[in-house]
Amino acid sequence: TAGVLQVTELPLREPATPHLLDFCRHRMLPTLLRGGARQLAWFCTEHSPNTFARLPVREGEPVLVGLALFGDEAALQSFAGSGAWARDVAPGLSPHLAAEPEVLRLQPTARSVLHA
Repeated sequence: TAGVLQVTELPLREPATPHLLDFCRHRMLPTLLRGGARQLAWFCTEHSPNTFARLPVREGEPVLVGLALFGDEAALQSFAGSGAWARDVAPGLSPHLAAEPEVLRLQPTARSVLHA
């Protein structure tokens, strides 16, 4: 199976700084990999003006979005129950947050490239 994709939207106090991105690479990434994530990606807010009005975007809201692919729901639940995030990531992340993170769990559709 392709697994379960956890998407975490982190509302930031300010645009992502080099310090925060370094924290992602050296603290968040290893924690997620040790917890069973198979693939990871991070995306930051683009601060250029929206030049495509038919595609509305939120402006002035810096966010960091993390994607973590786990092998299955059990692997994700095992990581969530381990306390690793609360112990190893949350304390260093909290000064950067403007609000609580929003977490979504997605499963790839039948035609997703994640099945390839």
